[in-house]
Order: sequence, then structure tokens, then C-alpha cells
Amino acid sequence: MEASVVEVGGKQFEVVSEGEGPLILFLHGFPEGWYSWRSQLSYFSQRGFKVVAFNQRGYGRSFAPKEVKDYNMLSLAGDAIAVAASVQKGPFYLVGHDWGAALSWNIAVFRPDLVKAVVGLSVPFRPRTASAPLARIAAMGGENFYQIYFQEVGRAEADFEGDIAQSLKAMYLGISHDAIRLVGKTWSMSKRDGQPLMASAPNIDISASNWLTQEDLDHFVKDFSNSGFFGPLSWYRNFDYNWELTAPFAGSKILPPSMFLGGSSDPVTSFMNVAELIPSMASYMPNLKRAEIVDGAGHWLQQEKPDFVNVAIEEFIEGL
Repeated sequence: MEASVVEVGGKQFEVVSEGEGPLILFLHGFPEGWYSWRSQLSYFSQRGFKVVAFNQRGYGRSFAPKEVKDYNMLSLAGDAIAVAASVQKGPFYLVGHDWGAALSWNIAVFRPDLVKAVVGLSVPFRPRTASAPLARIAAMGGENFYQIYFQEVGRAEADFEGDIAQSLKAMYLGISHDAIRLVGKTWSMSKRDGQPLMASAPNIDISASNWLTQEDLDHFVKDFSNSGFFGPLSWYRNFDYNWELTAPFAGSKILPPSMFLGGSSDPVTSFMNVAELIPSMASYMPNLKRAEIVDGAGHWLQQEKPDFVNVAIEEFIEGL
């Protein structure tokens, strides 16, 4: 399975498209790419679906503008909708992970007419807040927290790009269930004073991983060697700008049928208090069919637990 570089709306994107049938669009998170959906693409293309995943804006060989604000939520949603329409016209099923989940929830708000149903992995839908989010994130995590550390252009890029293979391995294994199993805890994703972020990451041997192979890592390294990290990191630099842009959607709910899955070992599950959010989700997701914390899974849910995720998505779609 290989990606082809195609032109969509005057922009180039690396796109993978397989199978025939109703369309499922898969949206990846940070720092990943279309390849993070390899198991889902294979599974659903063999079960009567047209599956599409692509390297989003700033990733791999896809369109990568040079301005931070070009990585805002409305532009990213436009990319995803255009890629879906270039493959198959009409409404589609939407599945996103991490930033791809945040984008999927937003697309479901912006264009519910296009979304048959939506699945978010690892990052739940949060209604628009009364104030801009960046100050709140800083107060919660402190200046060493990764989302705050990413705000200064160039600093995190140099950190990640110093040794791309090591940086990605640290991200992938450090917040997966492998970290619980091998070193007893997941990485906090906060840097130590006076040191780059990556210096605080655990050094876990990839040969001990239950889900990530050297071949998998090499694929991601190739993509980020092409793109660098400015584009992917700039998604984080638009927290407040996205809040401004989405003002017309304040109070909007997720109307399409929806499902959320998170990992029990995912630090995002902890710092977003996901377990406490689940009982209230139905109030702003009136067609929520399932919300669950998956035991033995870290942040990279669809890669760590592909069989579970595949069956859960299939049952969700069939149940509609």
C-alpha cells in the first residue's frame, strides 16, 4: 500500500485510496501520517468500503505553507473535505485520531450534512470555551508542558529534527502502553528546565515494543525527513486563532452519530480528565452511541489495538 501525490484544489497531497463502497475518511494526528491507519485501510477495504487516508497539510510530501496561521482548523477542514470529494462525491464516514480527532469533531460541526457518522480516538470533543484556550493550557501544564513548548517557532523544530528517528521513537513508545509495561509509567511530555523536550523522554528499545516495528518507524522517519516539523507543530500554534475563527459555531453540538474511544494508558486521557467527561458527553453529542476507555492501550490507539478498533468501528457503522 503506497501513497500517490495528487492535486486537490490546486494543492498537492499524498493520498492512499483502496476498495469500493461507502467512503471512510481517516484523519491522522501528531506526529503521524496516513501510515498510522495501515491496519484500518487493509481491514475496511476488504469489507466493502472505500477507504481514504492522506498526509495532511504540512506532513510528508503534502502541501506545506510557510505561515503558521495557514494551519488553522477551517483550512484543515477544507483540505479533508476536498480530498474526500476528489475520491467520492457525497457524505462519508469520518474517523480521526489525536489532532485528526479534533479535526473530525470540527468537520462534524461545520458540515454535518457531509458526515454520515464520526469516530474520534484519543481526543474527545470539547465544546467551545468562553475564553481563548492557550492561557488555560499554560496555567494547567506550565511553561514546560509540550503544548506550550511548541508555541515558539523554531525551538521544537530543532529539538525534533536533531535526530528524527529517536524523536519519533520517543514519542511513539513513551506515551504508549509499552511505557507502562517496560518502564512503569508513560512520559509526562514536559521538559526539564534548561533542556529540550526530547531530553526528558524515556529511551525504550523498539525491539521490546508490542506494536511498533523498525519498518514502521522507518516509514514515519522518511515522511518527516521530507517535511520537517514546522507544519505539524504549527497545528498547535493556532489554539487561540482557531478559537476566534470558530466563534460562529459556539454552542454547536455533534449531530451525526458518534463514537469515542480513548486509551487507559494514554496521558491525554489523564490530563483531559476523559473518564470524568464521558458521563456528560451525551449532552453535547446527542447521537453518541459509544464512549469507552480501552484497557491496555496508550495514545496510539488504532496502532496499538488495531483489532479492537477495527471491530469497534465496524460494529458502530453496522449499528447505524
